[in-house]
Amino acid sequence: MPRISFDLSHINRFNTTMSLSFSLSRRLSSSLSLPIPNFPPFLPNPTFPLCFHSIDNVVDDAVYQFDNMLLLRHIPPIIEFGKILGSLVKMKHYPTVISLSKQMEAKGIVPDLVTLSILINCFCHLGQMAFSFSVLGKILKLGYQPNTIILNTLMKGLCLKGEVKKSLHFHDKVVA
Repeated sequence: MPRISFDLSHINRFNTTMSLSFSLSRRLSSSLSLPIPNFPPFLPNPTFPLCFHSIDNVVDDAVYQFDNMLLLRHIPPIIEFGKILGSLVKMKHYPTVISLSKQMEAKGIVPDLVTLSILINCFCHLGQMAFSFSVLGKILKLGYQPNTIILNTLMKGLCLKGEVKKSLHFHDKVVA
């Protein structure tokens, strides 16, 4: 009888990556002391260390995990990418988040409203309001409806740049 074999290497790679994401999520949560949603708990990896000596290690691990997720044959849902991006934003690594989101889009992954909101927040914190409004245009182009979080982030970004009048004018246009 002929022998049938299956290539399961992609499953092992997926399991390894998901267990790394679970460990990373737990370590990010403990190092930030903020509640961060965990990746699926059914893939723990006991060989992966759960303690960190610096935030730089957490950032490096987050970027490593993000890159591994991009390499998977079956790309994880966009929410998994958003969890990593959100964690990096909490650590104020805005340029890293922008770079990772560009890599994600270059890979063909279409961002959702939450991911685009994270991107607007990063540009606002970096004082790059033109790019923030460019992302708002992308939100509209993709057919999403900007929510109050996005609009408030844009107004706050304008205020942080000292452009309070522009922020008020933007508010008045949005309300009208």
